[in-house]
Amino acid sequence: VKLVDRSDGKRLSLRGLGVSWGIWDFTAWDEILRLPGLTHLDLASNDIDMLPFPCNHFKELRRLDLSCNDLQYWSTSRQYSLDRLDFPALEELDLACNDMGLVIIPYKTPWRRTLRTLRLDSNAFEDWHLETWGSTSLRVESAPLPNLRVLSLSANQLQHTPRLGWTPALEELDLSANPIRCNHHLLLALRRL
Repeated sequence: VKLVDRSDGKRLSLRGLGVSWGIWDFTAWDEILRLPGLTHLDLASNDIDMLPFPCNHFKELRRLDLSCNDLQYWSTSRQYSLDRLDFPALEELDLACNDMGLVIIPYKTPWRRTLRTLRLDSNAFEDWHLETWGSTSLRVESAPLPNLRVLSLSANQLQHTPRLGWTPALEELDLSANPIRCNHHLLLALRRL
């Protein structure tokens, strides 16, 4: 796969690249790394179970779509660590429709302050913990996402209302298709938004 070569020998200056629906090939990663000006990268529906590294070439990347892949968890382990996604301008991260049961957003994550939209729909989350966590939870390590506006957690297995103190700018929350009972705790939590 050649994405960069042109007949005049100059580099392409692509801003967006979509390689979704099964056309992704990890051998193309070296070519994609030669496109440091990307602002949008769509890798949806490619059976990706982990990102190839290094991922620090995309300093301008604002939107990353990894939905409908085979990602199972993002933690602080070497292979799956979100803080290794060194995208300081990232505003939208789509991890929907994977089989993720664990997501850890470490304090040192470079895009923690720029993230505006986080989509975690149709995964395997059963619970929501900020300090302690099990194998099927979302964890934010004492690190607020101060500019997160949209959080989508629909179609998981959440049974309790998530604590949202780490998302002070939240404007839109989708908890649909979860087995959460509507009770006064839920209504009090939503009133605080």
